[in-house]
Amino acid sequence: MIEEETVTCPICDHELNVKAFRHGKNTTYLVSNDCSFCKTPAQKIENMLNKSTKRGRIQTEKSYIKVDPRG
Repeated sequence: MIEEETVTCPICDHELNVKAFRHGKNTTYLVSNDCSFCKTPAQKIENMLNKSTKRGRIQTEKSYIKVDPRG
């Protein structure tokens, strides 16, 4: 069943309206519009969301940035 859902853009954390298809524990996102804030193409956002849900959580670019423990 396809549902309307609001998720954050993996690049800029801006809210996006997407369609989510849930089958069992898996979720597949269908993104039809580019991000209006950071101009990221819809296909790239869709690939990032679907790749990250295979591991059980949505990864953002901020997740990959290493934080210096010294401050």
